[in-house]
Amino acid sequence: AKGGDMIWDSVGKEFGVTGHNHYTTKYFDNLSPEQQSELSKQYLQTVKWLGRGVVNSETYAGKLVRRDMIQANNSDAIFGVTELVKPGINGRKGYNNKTNHSIPEGGTGYAVTRGILTNKPTFVFNQSDNYGNEIGWYKWDNKSNDFVKVETPILTKNYAGIGSQEINELGIQAIKDVYEKTKNSLSEIKDSNKPQQLSLFDQLEEDKQRWNEIKDKWIESGRTEADFNSMSNEEREHIIENCL
Repeated sequence: AKGGDMIWDSVGKEFGVTGHNHYTTKYFDNLSPEQQSELSKQYLQTVKWLGRGVVNSETYAGKLVRRDMIQANNSDAIFGVTELVKPGINGRKGYNNKTNHSIPEGGTGYAVTRGILTNKPTFVFNQSDNYGNEIGWYKWDNKSNDFVKVETPILTKNYAGIGSQEINELGIQAIKDVYEKTKNSLSEIKDSNKPQQLSLFDQLEEDKQRWNEIKDKWIESGRTEADFNSMSNEEREHIIENCL
């Protein structure tokens, strides 16, 4: 879709990240009836979580929101840019949040919600403080049943980068910051025996393997995986250097 999705694509290219997959309504139309039916079931689950009405599957908008399920299903983490609307507050489009947790505004909310319901790491940059939440990055937290404020996240290998068609300058800068932080975190991994010019995807894969090894050591020491996943990379490095 236009807006945030394309910003993730264009900024990514500046950082050497190419080959993004774009799922269109035409892609949805070419799926089998069984596949479309399954996506519709998933979509209805997100509608319930968001407290919204159902969009007819025969319309362009209806196909678009069902396509959003594919974005989340085919990723290992979701990174969205939109507004987060607190309970009891009307969002940008005038709809009142009748749930007991903050919800992402607009179409971005569907893929974000699918990520939450499938227990994938799900981040949202709240680009406006007009709807009850401070501007900044948030991550869904199952324990508190809400989004909690976090530092700028680092991309995973198979991330879904999505965003509002009404993305603003703060949202665009947030995307740039994520790519920059990811690039910087990878440049810290020094190994003179490996090629210097790796693609960002290759580096992300190597970084993921490295953290999996560290996580195994952490769990072996009697801690929990949940504790490990909640820490920043800097905190993990400190633990490895000083505690394990």
